[in-house]
Amino acid sequence: MIKIESLDTSVILKYGLLMLLILLPYHYRYASITIVIMSFGWLLYLFCDNESGRTWIRITTFLLPAIFLLYILSAFYSSDLEKSLFLLEKSLSFIIFPVIFLSISPYFPDKYYFVVKQIFIGSVLVAILFCWSATAYDMYEDGASFKHLFHFKYSYRNLHKYLTISGIHFALFIITGIIFCLDNLLSRTIIKPLNPNILLTLVFTMFLLHLGSRMSLVILIFVFILFFTIKFYQTKSIKIIIVFIMLLTIIVISAVNMPYLKIRILEYGLSFDDKKITLIEKRIPRWNAALDVIRENWIIGVGSGDTQEELLKAYDTYSLEDAKAGKLNAHNQYIQMALMSGVVGLLIFVLVLGWQVYLSIKYKSFTWLAFILCVIMASMTESLLHRQKSIILFSLFTCMFIKFYEREKRSGGFGVWIRGSQ
Repeated sequence: MIKIESLDTSVILKYGLLMLLILLPYHYRYASITIVIMSFGWLLYLFCDNESGRTWIRITTFLLPAIFLLYILSAFYSSDLEKSLFLLEKSLSFIIFPVIFLSISPYFPDKYYFVVKQIFIGSVLVAILFCWSATAYDMYEDGASFKHLFHFKYSYRNLHKYLTISGIHFALFIITGIIFCLDNLLSRTIIKPLNPNILLTLVFTMFLLHLGSRMSLVILIFVFILFFTIKFYQTKSIKIIIVFIMLLTIIVISAVNMPYLKIRILEYGLSFDDKKITLIEKRIPRWNAALDVIRENWIIGVGSGDTQEELLKAYDTYSLEDAKAGKLNAHNQYIQMALMSGVVGLLIFVLVLGWQVYLSIKYKSFTWLAFILCVIMASMTESLLHRQKSIILFSLFTCMFIKFYEREKRSGGFGVWIRGSQ
């Protein structure tokens, strides 16, 4: 008979994390199951480990739980308790991951951080290849054909229709994978053209172009600017600037030659009427409608359960029939947070993001800084923290970055801009 005290309970946490990374881009139920397994492993860890009392608590431990606390408090003054509880259920990662990662002593070595990155990159790659293959098969069944390399006869929704995730949220997964690839390149003094990380970055970039998400392309270019700036600072080589210009040129040329992406940029993004460039953004009327609701409930908001109902009323006032029929949210996480919890909730959310920017700069982590800046930018056009997969992605890697660099600080610190593992 095996005694429970003899079990290496950290194994459940390790492999539970790897399962989560592999399954996260796919169905949300798979991710939920792995989170339950990890929670079970954490309970066993506390029960079996005689040294489980070695907890370490920092201010950073309470960053994500603070958001979850906002959701709880806003449920008390919400008239629709069922919707509030549903949002709490989706947001459990805000409390589960900090408890698992940040309330116990380290349970995996430094090299495990590198393994986690590689597993996530592989998982995103498989998801991309699956989407491309499924789309190509659907086109074959429909009798469609390719006019040229960059012309696919599909919309961005069809490209990932077999995954339970929307475009910009999937794009955030892909950009995170690109960040990990670039992070690996930062540790290389000499980078060969056929380096796997370069090839993977190109594949991920091509898929983002096919995906047609405008904000994801803006974020991608920003990540490249950050990476090449750091790389130039390291090497002081003019070759870095030349490579960046070539990459940016390729992205622009590819985008111009992709009819669907071109249509999205010109018809839904920019207008050139009367020789003037005008920004066209369908979200702006929805933001104005949401701001009217915020002005009437600016201190503590309308509650997590009533946010959507109040938005629909505002859409009706502004005659936004399409937004009302689609029951669209604010498509802006800052506005969404202010709707739910008022200026108090908005300040706490900004503090959570801003504190991570400060820590990433303090520890000189390209990966962490690029990731949190991506979240900040994506939150301008999407309500990221109202989709379970984005919540899991944000909370998981936030806790991992905090865990990794907090541990380095306690051991003397060796965080540098060159963060990739050999």
